[in-house]
Amino acid sequence: MQKKQITSVLALVIIVSSLMLMLGTNMASTSSLGAFDAPLGQNSVHSEALNIIENPGFETGSFSPWVNEEGTTYNQIVDSGVYDGHYSLFLVSHISSAPYEPVTQKLAMNATLTENLTVSAAIYPEKTGTTCGQAGVSQFAIYFHNKETGQYSHIAYEWSGYTFPGNDLNSNTTYLRLLLFDWIPSTWNVLNRSVYHDYVSFFGVPTDMSQIEFYRVHILCHSSNGDPGDFLIDNVYLGNGSAPIIEPEPEPIPSGSNYVSNPGFESGSFSPWINQGGTVYNQIVDSIVYDGSYSLYLDSHYSSAPYEKVTQTLAVNASLSENLTLSAAIYPEKTGNTCGQAGNSEVDLWFHNKETGQTSFIAYEWSGYTFPGNDLNSNTSYLRLLLFDWTPFEWNMLNRSVYNDYVSFFGIPTDMSQIEFFKVLMLCHSSNGDPGDFYTDNVYLGNGSAPIIEPEPTTSTTSPDTTSIPTSVTWFTNITGPNGDWIMMVFVGGGGMGVIIIVIIIILTRKSGSSGDVSPPYSW
Repeated sequence: MQKKQITSVLALVIIVSSLMLMLGTNMASTSSLGAFDAPLGQNSVHSEALNIIENPGFETGSFSPWVNEEGTTYNQIVDSGVYDGHYSLFLVSHISSAPYEPVTQKLAMNATLTENLTVSAAIYPEKTGTTCGQAGVSQFAIYFHNKETGQYSHIAYEWSGYTFPGNDLNSNTTYLRLLLFDWIPSTWNVLNRSVYHDYVSFFGVPTDMSQIEFYRVHILCHSSNGDPGDFLIDNVYLGNGSAPIIEPEPEPIPSGSNYVSNPGFESGSFSPWINQGGTVYNQIVDSIVYDGSYSLYLDSHYSSAPYEKVTQTLAVNASLSENLTLSAAIYPEKTGNTCGQAGNSEVDLWFHNKETGQTSFIAYEWSGYTFPGNDLNSNTSYLRLLLFDWTPFEWNMLNRSVYNDYVSFFGIPTDMSQIEFFKVLMLCHSSNGDPGDFYTDNVYLGNGSAPIIEPEPTTSTTSPDTTSIPTSVTWFTNITGPNGDWIMMVFVGGGGMGVIIIVIIIILTRKSGSSGDVSPPYSW
């Protein structure tokens, strides 16, 4: 009996020892492999389809860990015109000096080149194609380091900008520049590229892919000898395997509904309007309003392109229809021909023709410049309508049939559903003259007319200022009374609130009779 017990115990010890030995071997082999030594796709941090980009959809509502090298005048996190979620990144085309004020992210962990490495993003460009002189560009770039050769370079994906002579994309042998000029403006385009194929097509097959490390993502919108156009970007991805790209399902706008959000600025803030001029000149105010508590105030001033405008990219594009209407209440300081060329106070409605690829706008201008010969259509790419008969210093109603205005210049389209209005723009720009400040309220774009509310005039509750009554005095003489001639003084004054106050003071002086009798004759 004791022998059997001893044998059983020994067998149990041997089994346990074997298990511990096997476990120890596995633990030793695991600890010898550093986390950063694992090939991309095998490391737990870089698992299949795991995004290396942090805050890829800007859903924190802030830049971090992206670095904004410009400030928030031209590069902004916005909650209008998003592809997915609640926020996107908006870049405004403007002129700047090197390094051109990009938005960048240095990756927390470098992405090693693999055959499955993919980059993708959703991008909503205002313009595409050849739009600029050299250096002007709207692009998305990924930067890499070849540890074997020491080379630093990048692959740039560009949808609007400059085409080198002869379409020589590779004029600079240190980087690859790929043009996406067939993208469609004013709609979401999906960048979805095999980084491996793009790299190999220009730099060749590396001897050791693990030596090629992508370390930074770079987003840029720079104007030079032309305007590449603003753009929105969302859902940035870099990783092994394709990221799931969610196609946004826009909800249809019912008839009579407003495509414009925060149309009367009643939130007391700009969002989702984008203020490209800061709050020195463009402000939400409560002093002069058409309806509600707030309106938008634009101060006339000189600025360089893009002229510090206020814009809204519509969450859902408005297709052209026979009932499409634009309206707004405008309170201008000035109207008429007030400026040299480029100076204007105006509201613009931007559209994209998906059939022809044309992007253009209709401008409604009440103060600014009249081209020689009143040639409103001097630029064949857009329509400019003058409202110079408006009245300064009172509310004027912009109430236009978008269909009639479009057809009058661009003609009847073969398919109205291909004409999509995507942006409303307001501008007050001084150039060789002053177009005057203006207020705007109750902006509407929709099928059918918006109900226009006539503002109730406010009544002053302050007491009239009686200290500044203007006077006019007239003397009447030789008025004959029963006891002699009298003199009457008539004092006429103007009172407050438009009331005329007449005060008559009669001064009676005897010209004959007793010198002691100076009292007026009560029987007169």
